[in-house]
Amino acid sequence: MAAFLPFGWPTIFKPSRMSPSKIMSSGDYGKHEYHMQEVILQDVQDTSHLVTYLGTFLLHGDGCNHRVLVFPLRGPAVNWDVPTRPLPAHMSAARQLLEALANLHKSGIVHRGELIKPIQVPEDLRTNMFYLGDFGQAAKIGSSAIPAGEPPIQYCSPDRLHKKGSTPACDMWSYMCIFAQLYIGWVPFNIYQRGIIASIIRIAGPLPEQWKGHYVDPHDSRDEWYYQNQPFNPEAVLNQYLRKDIDPVERRLVISVMSRGFCAGPEKRLTAAQLLQDPSFKAIMDIYCP
Repeated sequence: MAAFLPFGWPTIFKPSRMSPSKIMSSGDYGKHEYHMQEVILQDVQDTSHLVTYLGTFLLHGDGCNHRVLVFPLRGPAVNWDVPTRPLPAHMSAARQLLEALANLHKSGIVHRGELIKPIQVPEDLRTNMFYLGDFGQAAKIGSSAIPAGEPPIQYCSPDRLHKKGSTPACDMWSYMCIFAQLYIGWVPFNIYQRGIIASIIRIAGPLPEQWKGHYVDPHDSRDEWYYQNQPFNPEAVLNQYLRKDIDPVERRLVISVMSRGFCAGPEKRLTAAQLLQDPSFKAIMDIYCP
């Protein structure tokens, strides 16, 4: 459906009606996304499931220049497209997204994505290929040149909600939220600021004590979030969210994956590479997309 230009071809590209374009702001934010696209094309070995630009040009107007990135036609957003499909398509999307994330992390890049409004795509143009895109918030690990912004709070890791730096572990928390949404149909965390941490603790357990006092909204922080002796049972909570008709073996596999992805301490979360090789994750994939 979309043609690709090999990296190294001329950067001037004439867009067609099948090539969506993204017009960047004239400031540092626009420069950052273009820079990250260049970094991805240069550093990431496998970009087959990443949405990288076909070409770029400058658009003159209003006394400044706007960078325009021309992309292959991809869409719609997975949260609009996949729910209408059977569960094997959901799990295929989960595996392809994880592979894309693993390739980014292997090159020292964190995604830090935000939700955008999806385009409407005719049913006969849709395929079972899924891609990771929108790198306006992406950054090299440890970089100080990171634009401001947060993922939607429902997908935001507890460490980022405590003003900690962006890491691959933050991406993995967001990924696990998407995995849960693909499998059970929704993200298992309350969307309200006061409720988000309370619902996170039910699954992930108490937050590290050293995070106390660093919550993004200090007026909404609660001391009990950091009590290390409070009981929690992630398996029991996650079990309540799963469909009643799921096979017991599959149920154990899904709970195993999600409970080890939803860890309060980022150092305890599975990495993308580890999850791809995890026996429970691989067994779930074998059930739905062998």
